[in-house]
Amino acid sequence: MPTCSASSRPTATWHPAQAGKAVGAYLCRYAKVVTGAARQIGRNARDGVYNVVYTKEAAVQLAEHLYYPDCLSLARKQTAASSLASCSVRLWRLKTGQVQRPEDVPPGT
Repeated sequence: MPTCSASSRPTATWHPAQAGKAVGAYLCRYAKVVTGAARQIGRNARDGVYNVVYTKEAAVQLAEHLYYPDCLSLARKQTAASSLASCSVRLWRLKTGQVQRPEDVPPGT
């Protein structure tokens, strides 16, 4: 029967930093398919963690895709994703002129 020992393990085949970079690169490619928004991953200076940021419409599209109705998720994450959807409606109304932009509204109204 084969035995496992520290000396029989392969070396240099996997490293957590490489895994993090691979996961981040996959997220960027996947999110580009979903949103059309291209992102580059990079480590932050403070603690070396990879950060990938999506904002505005891309964030809404990605949240809607990942947190679809009745998906398995934490309730607080589902709630946050749902609140982004309401932001999406607001942005659409602003872009189509159905509501005034905040800077167009006279003070005191």
